[in-house]
Amino acid sequence: MKKEDSGKSTESMKHVELWFLFAMMIIIAVTVFALTNASPVPVRFLIWTRELSLALLIFLSAAVGAVIAILLGFIKQMRNRKKYKIREKHMAEVEKENTSLKTQLVELEAKLKEALKEKSQQPASGQKAGDQTKPGLSPDDWADEPPQDDLPDFLNSKSSD
Repeated sequence: MKKEDSGKSTESMKHVELWFLFAMMIIIAVTVFALTNASPVPVRFLIWTRELSLALLIFLSAAVGAVIAILLGFIKQMRNRKKYKIREKHMAEVEKENTSLKTQLVELEAKLKEALKEKSQQPASGQKAGDQTKPGLSPDDWADEPPQDDLPDFLNSKSSD
């Protein structure tokens, strides 16, 4: 584990500890509130009427709220996990394509160097085979990019990408 990772881990643990302390304080406050209000109260739901202890009603309400919050968090976590797997799969495809393109680039550069070497070794038109007054440029002689007239046809075409 790197030092940077351990710092983030410690920070996230402090975050979890703070949430745990906050949750414990809420639970204690709800318990104290419920126990101080323990008298029976009538509870009506649609056609159902019942008399329950207010403490029990408070605990049931808090428990139902906690279950709903946990379920919503679980659903969100499952969606995030699904998105993560899709993105991870896409990233693997992009890396594979990147590797393929790098291989193609190396091959094309080798073809270009070979074509330029062949062109520099051929006598210019109007010259004899042994008379080379103007040798071709090698890739080392290029300033920023190769002269366009020395490139093979497949590299001279401009794409609109």
